[in-house]
Amino acid sequence: QAPGARQRVQEFAALLGAGLEQTVAFQQVFGRSVDQANREARMMVTSQPAPTSELSLGAIPQISAFQPREATEIEARLVRAEALLAADRIAAAESLYAETARRWPDDPDVLTGLGTLALRKSDYAAARQFLERALAAKNPRATTYFEYAMLIRDTRGPEALVVDSLTKAVQRNPSLAEAWYLLGASMLRQSRPADAIDPLKRATGILP
Repeated sequence: QAPGARQRVQEFAALLGAGLEQTVAFQQVFGRSVDQANREARMMVTSQPAPTSELSLGAIPQISAFQPREATEIEARLVRAEALLAADRIAAAESLYAETARRWPDDPDVLTGLGTLALRKSDYAAARQFLERALAAKNPRATTYFEYAMLIRDTRGPEALVVDSLTKAVQRNPSLAEAWYLLGASMLRQSRPADAIDPLKRATGILP
């Protein structure tokens, strides 16, 4: 990292926030064009060996330890809808979610999917409606609590509710690294650094 790099990044962000055009702000702060910086970065990456490290994965379960089963129709539909959403095929995902919801209107996983879709579209009122209906169902999933925490955060709701929802998410799925990380970050925003240590350690333990 070049000396003063952090300060220059902050200066660049400040100029963007003031409304200066990106390429002009970059040239002004870093003394080179974006294209020049990209060329330098490519040269650096190709001229130096990439650093490596070894991680212990522990005992890997044998294939025989897993019991395969055929996915139900609703599971297959939801996986496909999630894949479409992840690929930014919003219209196709919305159509599939809507069709699935007509057949299973009260399924908590379908409601969670609809809430996630609404969040992607910044329709916070609809997202709240769908996610709160899913949370009211029996034994909500970790994903539902996680998406609800994102809704509360994005709508500047109570930080305590964000922490509560993320805590319930990791209680149901302790391998949810992003939830652990955001839980630690939320505690830092509450000036609770000691409480943030364990969630951040867990997040980096899952995704070093």
